[in-house]
Amino acid sequence: MKPPKKRGNKTETFDGANEFIALMPSSDDEAEEADRAATRDNSQNGHSSGRKRTAEQLDAERPSTRRRQDQTQFNRSTPWTWSIDWSKYHDLPKMFHAEVMAFSNYVSPTDEEHESRRLIIMLVERVVKRRWSDATVLPFGSFETKLYHPLGDIDLVIQSRRMETLNRKNILYQLADLLRREGITDHVQVIAHARVPIVKFVTTYGNFAVDVSINQDNGLKSGRIVNGFLHELPALRPLAMVVKAFLRERKANEVFNGGLGSYSTVCLLVNFLQMHPKLRSGEIRAEENLGTLLIEFFELYGQLFNSRDVGLSLRYGGSYYSKTARGWLDSRQPMLLSIEDPHDASNDVSKGSFNIHNVFRHFAGAHEMLTSISYQRAATFDSMRRGRHIRFDHPARQDMGILGSLMGIDEEMLEHRRRVRELYESGLLHDWLGIAKRHLGPRPPSVPPPPMPAPSPPIDISRLRAQSSLEKGEEEMAMSDDDAESTSSGDSDQDTRYAAQPSGSKRKQTSYEEYQSSNEGDTLDLSADFVLHTAERRSEDTSPGPDDSSPPDLKSSQPKSSSGRVKIDRKRDFWASKSG
Repeated sequence: MKPPKKRGNKTETFDGANEFIALMPSSDDEAEEADRAATRDNSQNGHSSGRKRTAEQLDAERPSTRRRQDQTQFNRSTPWTWSIDWSKYHDLPKMFHAEVMAFSNYVSPTDEEHESRRLIIMLVERVVKRRWSDATVLPFGSFETKLYHPLGDIDLVIQSRRMETLNRKNILYQLADLLRREGITDHVQVIAHARVPIVKFVTTYGNFAVDVSINQDNGLKSGRIVNGFLHELPALRPLAMVVKAFLRERKANEVFNGGLGSYSTVCLLVNFLQMHPKLRSGEIRAEENLGTLLIEFFELYGQLFNSRDVGLSLRYGGSYYSKTARGWLDSRQPMLLSIEDPHDASNDVSKGSFNIHNVFRHFAGAHEMLTSISYQRAATFDSMRRGRHIRFDHPARQDMGILGSLMGIDEEMLEHRRRVRELYESGLLHDWLGIAKRHLGPRPPSVPPPPMPAPSPPIDISRLRAQSSLEKGEEEMAMSDDDAESTSSGDSDQDTRYAAQPSGSKRKQTSYEEYQSSNEGDTLDLSADFVLHTAERRSEDTSPGPDDSSPPDLKSSQPKSSSGRVKIDRKRDFWASKSG
């Protein structure tokens, strides 16, 4: 039981099952104020609180949101699954592991994309050096670690001793004007009053989003640390690509919006891998269980983790610490996530994520969705193993995927990748810089999308019902048989292994009188009959030895000639009873 939480004059307790109490509004007054504010907004727009708004009114109020929702719902695809041969996998964890790897490989930057970004950095550096000759432009963050999304930003820092003596705000405006006049960008913005003042712009060629700061070396140190973790933990890269794409699609990856930044996301994953009990004990290998680890990551930080009292540390192999003991517990927002900076123990890298409760809710929803889809896929695999899987159509290959329930690839990303590839192949950036085009080697072959399934013939329902009734009758007949030949050879055991009934299913019981009358001349007592019906629950490989004190196994004691005759008689009697 966790300690009670105080809210104003109220005190309430909760356990792990009710963790989401802390994620609700902090008081009833705030919730009522939010309702009143929504009512005032509706009244100002000409809508009464008791009247539904039409679709046209919703589009007029928030057209960009509606367009984004429509695009997410209808235009998403799962191209990373096109290269997966689902027929090779008969086990759900292995299949999900393969899909996580496929997603990571698909979203990871290609050689053309990374080289194009490097050329943009060279262009910016050339312009900056013309104005400040001692300046050096260095990339940091996701560019250095190659953990960026195809639509991700390019983070740059300008290091210059001369700039330290000048007014930083004036430098930012001079830099913005210089970039515009040189034709590098047409859309530039100066954010001078942020905690870290930056210049934001979008490049004219390639439409790359770039953020430039001045004399900030924290990002350079962070990149070196992340590269070290990537080398030490091979499972970190694919998991980071999935989680970062998941947060980006939900607009929860920007710190200025209260989301979880790229560096904090990587630190969260590193601590998860460090503190996982089965990984610490060496019981499993992380790089072979990516799908299972992804589900457990969403479960831990979406439903179980106590962010009010506990913080995360990556130093010395990973640990937890008390936020109160560190003095990092914010009384105004006690549920904030706290992550100790690996290279500066006095810095909390996630303290700016003021909407972390929304991130936790997204994680909880992802865990529920992945768990539900996994149960469905597991049931499909079980039906295939039992030979009871009926395909009414030929589904597309990506239908067996699991990640598609959480995220997808939209047209914007596909179009951006196409334009970047064309930009690099044109050599325009190389000509601008006056350098030769680098040979990047053969491009990996692109996998075409799966063809649309052919229309299925109409389904004969009466035929299916008849077939199902026939199979059900044969199954009941087989359950009532004495199974004398099932243990006669090893090959027979192998053939019937996957057709065995589950332990919880009911089988048709044969009474003692029926069994005695069907075996002429054989004597049997009730205790032996009990062994006949309970031996099914034992393992097929375990049979009573000669010195066993238990009653003899009746299935192996029956003569084959007698069992064959009994089997024929029972078939005749069984179908006669069905027809009569």
